Amino acid sequence: MANWWLVVGDAASRQLLVIKRVTVNKSLSVKLEFTLPKGTHTLKLYVICDSYIGADHDIGLDPIDVAEGEESDSDEDMGSDEDDS
Repeated sequence: MANWWLVVGDAASRQLLVIKRVTVNKSLSVKLEFTLPKGTHTLKLYVICDSYIGADHDIGLDPIDVAEGEESDSDEDMGSDEDDS
């Protein structure tokens, strides 16, 4: 059975945002999570097969507008726990 690599990347900045290896039987539903800085981003989904030559695809995604969001305080929480001891 062929394995596929799902890769989301920003061609303009030459950055890869997420990589996931999957095996497809009949259908597949996958959630890919990544973070982006504020602004508009034009990304591509690269679907790469590790078993067949010529089966790869690159799919342009609709532009994503990222507004300023909440800051994650998970690192701050870890630091505050050490201060309480």
